[in-house]
Amino acid sequence: LANHAYKIPIVDAPEPPVVHAAPTDQDALRRVVKARMGQLQYCYEHIAKSQAAHIGGRLEVAWTIADGRVLDTWIVANGTGSADLAQCVLDKISRWRFDGVVSADAQWPFVFTQKGG
Repeated sequence: LANHAYKIPIVDAPEPPVVHAAPTDQDALRRVVKARMGQLQYCYEHIAKSQAAHIGGRLEVAWTIADGRVLDTWIVANGTGSADLAQCVLDKISRWRFDGVVSADAQWPFVFTQKGG
């Protein structure tokens, strides 16, 4: 095992999202995304373990919210090389609840990388 260093899968949102919503809704949206990043981390770890090839890169996701619920999700751009990762992220986001958000359209870039090794 000494010759096989473990790489840690990391998910981050380093770029600012595009959000069309009232300022108070934008703040609530950012709080929910930050609080739920662990779910996207789970997707990355799970898919990385199940696929032999290295996956990673930028995944840009968009979604529409009405009355705090996600109505629709879609992939804007997938640079990860994994349709499975993209689908897992869509599935997670589609279940998120945005309490206090009346309506919003969000387009959020997430970056998946592996550190260490």
